[in-house]
Amino acid sequence: MKAHLYIARAGDREFILQPMDEYRKLADADLQQLAEKKRQQGFFGSHAQALHVLAFHFVMLERFNDSPVSVENESLIRFKEPGQK
Repeated sequence: MKAHLYIARAGDREFILQPMDEYRKLADADLQQLAEKKRQQGFFGSHAQALHVLAFHFVMLERFNDSPVSVENESLIRFKEPGQK
C-alpha cells in the first residue's frame, strides 16, 4: 500500500518514543538508506508499522528539517515521491 490511515489509540505516543530513540542513534547515511527501504516496503496495514513510520518521520524532521513521509490531517500517512517536498 502507498498510504496508511492512522487512527490514534491510547498509548501510541509512549510507543513512538522507543523507536525514535533508536532512529536518533543512526548516522545520517543510515537514516537515508532506511528511508528508501521503508519507501520500497510500503505499508501493509499494521498499526505498529504506522507508529514506527511516524517515529521515523519525527526523527527525520529533527535531523534534516525534512522527511520522506507526509502526514496529512494527523491521520493520512504516506511516502512522498522521490524529489517531492
